[in-house]
Amino acid sequence: MYIYGVLKNSDEELTDIKRIFEEVYKNMPDAMHRAESSMSDENIVYAVVYEKDKAVAAGSMAFEGDDEARITQIAVRAENRGLKYGDMTLRMLLANAFQKGISRIYVSPKGESDGFFKKTGFHQMQDGYVIEKQDFIAPCHQK
Repeated sequence: MYIYGVLKNSDEELTDIKRIFEEVYKNMPDAMHRAESSMSDENIVYAVVYEKDKAVAAGSMAFEGDDEARITQIAVRAENRGLKYGDMTLRMLLANAFQKGISRIYVSPKGESDGFFKKTGFHQMQDGYVIEKQDFIAPCHQK
């Protein structure tokens, strides 16, 4: 199985990302509206994970000022859940932000995703979760 991830900006082709968001958020109009309205925001970076040549997961992160960012979306196709694609998507976004000098990243998860963010190193706050650069361990590349 060949799995890889790609980071994209709003000025690049986002069709695969939009399709994943549409599929995952089809019964959640508020989430879909947030995802669609951010597609042209230049302060947002996207991550998409492919299995072979099929997009299976996508996420987005908004840069807020010089040293903070916010995870805005993490979506995994239903048939690909439980295979760590969401984790890979999140870690790609986090690594990108920390490499750019961001020191703190926030997320305000909806529904059942609280545990997902805790496993990645996020700490609970009053209105969501935060991870700081020193708490993040980037995945190692294995050959």
